[in-house]
Formats: sequence, C-alpha cells, structure tokens
Amino acid sequence: MGIRNKWILIALTVLLALGLCGRWWAASHVFEKRHNPSEFLYLDEIVYLTLGQNLIRGQAYSTQKQYEKLLHLYDKVPRYLNDPLFKHPPLYPAILGASVAVFGPHAWAAFLPNLALSIVLTWLVFALTRAVFHDDFAGLIAAALFAVSPTAWFCAGRIVMEIPMTCAVAAAVLFQIESARCPRLLWTAAIAWAAAWWTKYPAIPMWALVQAALLMFRPALLKRKDYWAAQALTLVLFLPWIAWRWNVDGVRLFSPSKSPTEEWQAFAHLLSRPLFWAGGVMALAAAALFWNQRRVVTAHLVRWSPRWASGAALAIGSLALLWFFWLIWPELLSFSQLPWHGDLPNRLADGPWFTYLVRQAAFEPATLVGFTLIWFLPGGRAAQALKVIALLGTVLVIAWGNYQMRYFLLVLPFWHALTAGALMGVFRRIPARPWGAAWLAAWLGFSLARSVWLDARMVIPSDFFYF
Repeated sequence: MGIRNKWILIALTVLLALGLCGRWWAASHVFEKRHNPSEFLYLDEIVYLTLGQNLIRGQAYSTQKQYEKLLHLYDKVPRYLNDPLFKHPPLYPAILGASVAVFGPHAWAAFLPNLALSIVLTWLVFALTRAVFHDDFAGLIAAALFAVSPTAWFCAGRIVMEIPMTCAVAAAVLFQIESARCPRLLWTAAIAWAAAWWTKYPAIPMWALVQAALLMFRPALLKRKDYWAAQALTLVLFLPWIAWRWNVDGVRLFSPSKSPTEEWQAFAHLLSRPLFWAGGVMALAAAALFWNQRRVVTAHLVRWSPRWASGAALAIGSLALLWFFWLIWPELLSFSQLPWHGDLPNRLADGPWFTYLVRQAAFEPATLVGFTLIWFLPGGRAAQALKVIALLGTVLVIAWGNYQMRYFLLVLPFWHALTAGALMGVFRRIPARPWGAAWLAAWLGFSLARSVWLDARMVIPSDFFYF
C-alpha cells in the first residue's frame, strides 16, 4: 500500500535523508580523527573484512593464513580463526568484499553496506509498524525512534553482522504479515529468511519463534500448502552452507564439545540443563492450553473498554513507570551521566539477566514504557503476533547471554513498532486531545532528545566496540 498522506511521505523522506547524512558525517568524523584504519577497526571487523577480500580473490573462506599476523596485532585471538572454514555463513563478508572491489581498497568502503542497510532498516520499521497498526503516523514515530536509536546508529557505523541480519529478519516478518493480504509474499519472506540465515545463526531460532507466533494467531496457515512450501524453500536455500560445513567438519559439526560453531555449543549446553526442559514442558503446556481456548483468549486480547478509562489509566501508568525508574536508577535518565560502556565483553557477558532492559531504558526511555503499555491495549491479530514475537525474541537474546547491545538489535525494530503503536493507542484514548497531544509530545521529545544526546556523546566518537 502507498503512503496516502503526502506530509507523512515528506517527513519520512526527510527522516531517511537526515539519517543517511548523519551516519555518513559520523563515520567521516571517525575517519578524519584516526587516519590509520588499524586504530579504529576492531578484531571482528578486521576478520570480516579479511574474509570478504579472500572471497573476492577466490581464496579460502578462512583467516587461517592471516592467523599468525592477528596474533601479533591483538592480545586475545579466538582459536576458531585458525580453522579451515570460518564459523559464520559468508553472505555479509561477501557483501563487504564486493563493496571494497567496487569502491576501492579503502577502509570506508567496508562501512558503506551497513550505512545503506541501516537506512533500509529504518524504512522497514516504518512499513512494519504501518502494516501492523494501519497507522502512517505510528510508522513515522517508530522510524524516528529507530533513526536516532544509539544501538542502531552505533551498529550502522561499525562492520558488524547484526545490521544485515536484522534487516533480513525485519523484511521477512513484514512480508509474512503482509502475506495475509498478498499470499505471494510468502515466497519473498522465504528468501529474506534464507538471507538472514546466511548472515548469522541467531536468525534461525528467531525464524522458529516468528513462525510459532504467527501460527498462534493465524492457525489457518497450518492447512496451507504454500506456507509450508515457503518454509521448505528457506531450508533448501540454506542447505549449500550446511553441505559446505559438513564437507569440512564432518560429524564434528554437530558435536556439543567439538563443534566449530559457538552457537551450536551454546545450544547444546542449554539442552543439558534441566531448567531448559522444565521450561520447555511448561511452554508446551501453556501453548496447548491457549490452543484449546484460543477463540476466547483472542477475543479478550482484541477488545478492551471503556475507551476513555483505558487512556487515562495508561497515561498515569506510564508516568508511574518513569517515576519508578527515576527512583531506582536516576542515572539512566540523566543528561549529565553516560550509561556504562567499555571494551571488555566479559563484563557484559557476566551482567544480570535484565541488562538489556536497563540499558534500553537508558538509551530510549519511551521504548520500555511503550513495550509495557502495549500489552494493555487492543489490537488485531498481527499486533498480537508482533507482541509475542518481540517478547520471545527478547527472551532469546537474554538467554543467549553476552549482553552486548548489538545483539539486542535483532528485536529492536519490533520494540519500536510496538512502542509507536502503544503511544498512538494511548493518545487516541485520552478524551481531551490537547492533553493527549501534550502526553505524546512529552514522551517522544524526552526519549528522542535522550537518544540524540547519547549519539553525540557515545556513538559518534565511536571510541569503543562493546557496549
């Protein structure tokens, strides 16, 4: 569907243009400040760039030949970098290699793909929000939140796999939701899922969670052959990488202790924990109960009244939530103190399970409020499915551990979509429109100002990689 409101279209175009210019200016600022690429390229970035150049030159998809050099450049170099085949699929390194081949052997050429994809991702956030809530203005709010998000901006200015993976996942979810209107989009979604799988492995469990959420609210998909054929297409498109890995690793690929794939080792570790199985049984029991009572539950989720009472209660509740955070963590909402960050990933890995939630509140206060309020608002089946996708995705990245905000990027578009839907939902339920407009402007203004301040203080200097 096209954007009918020309002012929304103009605002979105300006937002995307400013986002691109701002990200390019920030990247240029870093390049001018540090003339030697080795000074601002971290180990992960050097590895991805090296792999891309190897692919373009027809060499092995491995850093085995460069391993000794890496040992001299960095204090700690993982052993898997000496393996004959790199652990992650080659789509993103291939994109990097192509960019360098086209634009020349300059460090900034490797940054172009993520800069461009971050703008595409901003548009996808707009399109996804509009598709779910049927509201252009909600889509614009979500896009604005994502455009200035410190997490999204930081990842856009580094050579990391999270931007292309999240872009592919967001596109796949959008196409699957829109397939209710245009069934042929199921095939486009299948290709997008395959692209996500070919980028990084966390997209695979994310695919499973998305399918579970969609089937929960669209059970008719279970009987559609084109739906299952599209899922099979995703697997078929990923089979060459599995065959490639099998050819190199053999049975070691699926060994819990010897697999070269860290994600498989982590998953195998989860399988050995009784708590994982207990939680799985409880989840299956809850799913079975929901399936048995799905019509009643869905009816309650979709309807809630009275309208004016819900708006007033949610507006007051959001202020109470802000007051709670101000009492517990006043530095999270301060414009004089930066949230903790640093270069030691182990500190982040050893953090508490709620690390992502606290840091998200610090980076974008409106998102935590919106993600809380959205559960008390009505919505169609797509909105309910998106809530479950965001919730299960958040649980996934928390359970994965190693709490780096770039890993949280995988679910950030869904958080922004739900936040925009919640803010507009409360706005429309406050009976006095001036009060509703003031409430909406206050939340958006404060959150956007907080994000922009952090962009200027933390992201643009780009003095760290782990945060």
